Amino acid sequence: MGRPCPRCGSFGTRRYGRSRQGRQRWKCNDCGSTFSERTGTVFASMKLPPRKFELLVSLMLRDSTLETVSEVLGVSSKTAYLWRLKLFSCFAEFQKGSILSGKVWVDEAFFALERKKWVLVNGDGRGPRNQIMVLCGVDSSGRRFAVSSGSGHLTKAKVMRIYGNRIKPGSFLVHDGIFPHRILVSSLGLGEEVAKSTWPGSKRAMQPINSFIAEIKRSMYKHIGGRSEYIQIYMDWIVYKGTLNGMKMKDKIAKTLAFCIQSGVVFRTKDRY
Repeated sequence: MGRPCPRCGSFGTRRYGRSRQGRQRWKCNDCGSTFSERTGTVFASMKLPPRKFELLVSLMLRDSTLETVSEVLGVSSKTAYLWRLKLFSCFAEFQKGSILSGKVWVDEAFFALERKKWVLVNGDGRGPRNQIMVLCGVDSSGRRFAVSSGSGHLTKAKVMRIYGNRIKPGSFLVHDGIFPHRILVSSLGLGEEVAKSTWPGSKRAMQPINSFIAEIKRSMYKHIGGRSEYIQIYMDWIVYKGTLNGMKMKDKIAKTLAFCIQSGVVFRTKDRY
């Protein structure tokens, strides 16, 4: 029994030589179509040979700059940017259904926004209209989430839509004491520890969430100039990468490729616009 045909679903397929890049190809005995393991995936139009393809993924996992990816792989910066979007898009649903419990830390990260072009720039931004806000959480088991709420103030509606749907009722919340966080505590029946930034010991109390936000900002520094509409898939990618800690690079690459293929995501060039 061969690989299932992506066109008609038949398992009546057979090996049918290799592509110019050395990838195995198959042919369907029923509908006659030919395909490779990348057909119908986000990698369908990838022309890199297998070794360079794995190198691309390793560079992305290392958060290499587009200039580095372009130079190492010998492709244009536009191509490097497009492949970063394709890879990240596979993880757009990665945080779906993630629930934090036990002891949970929350806080917000801010990213400056050039409103005329709707792209990210250096700094935290001045005023809620000139920044993107990301609501972040981490629990004592190491589970994490980071969800963009767009521009504007932190409202009760945003708190309940994002935090409220990702924290298990009855958990213990560590937060900085702002009013929207207190609403969350009362709405979900949470225990709480308040650690305002001006209080002694607050940095130690908030260390898990502060470390997570610092990690996010280090990663997002590499995406300055990116379109603000893609900030959520950047967050999904960062959270995903955190699950790979302690793994060898070859295992990280294998897991990432398998996830991308199974995601069923197909990101075409025109999807960028």
